[in-house]
Amino acid sequence: MQNLNFASIMLGIALLSLLGLQLGKRTRTSEDDERLLIIRLLEKILWLVVAFALPLTLYVLWRG
Repeated sequence: MQNLNFASIMLGIALLSLLGLQLGKRTRTSEDDERLLIIRLLEKILWLVVAFALPLTLYVLWRG
């Protein structure tokens, strides 16, 4: 039962992170500025790190 609860928590965190990626795409409108493009790229990388590293970290701590 604990594994099921933990798996649902990890899935929820990953889905929220991916939702953040989608919301990040929609809030930016001007794609002409090079700095804005770099910021958007870094933002996507950050969300991907959160989507994969945070559940993995929680799993390691849970099993610890």
